[in-house]
Amino acid sequence: MQDSGLLDALLPRFQEETGYVVKVIAVGTGQVLELGRRGEADVLLVHAPGAEEQFMAEGYGQLRFLVATNDFVIVGPADDPAHVREASSAFDALRRIAATGATWVSRDD
Repeated sequence: MQDSGLLDALLPRFQEETGYVVKVIAVGTGQVLELGRRGEADVLLVHAPGAEEQFMAEGYGQLRFLVATNDFVIVGPADDPAHVREASSAFDALRRIAATGATWVSRDD
């Protein structure tokens, strides 16, 4: 969430309208869930549904809302030389691209 720019867009208005001061601690999901377990955070934004559900089942949270989702998209030429459209999964699509020696570009994050 920190890298998306969403918090930069939302927090100033939220703080102005509510008077609450927000301190963002941008760490990995495991670390943020531990902060929550210790009661050191009021709101957690994480992206691991299974871990979130376990956290809730353990009685640490009160409310859980879906805020955002990720879409992973593979874009390629219309003639589909690696037959990505026939792939059964993203892993299969990437395996097909590698097997054909097709050009692969990633944003590398």
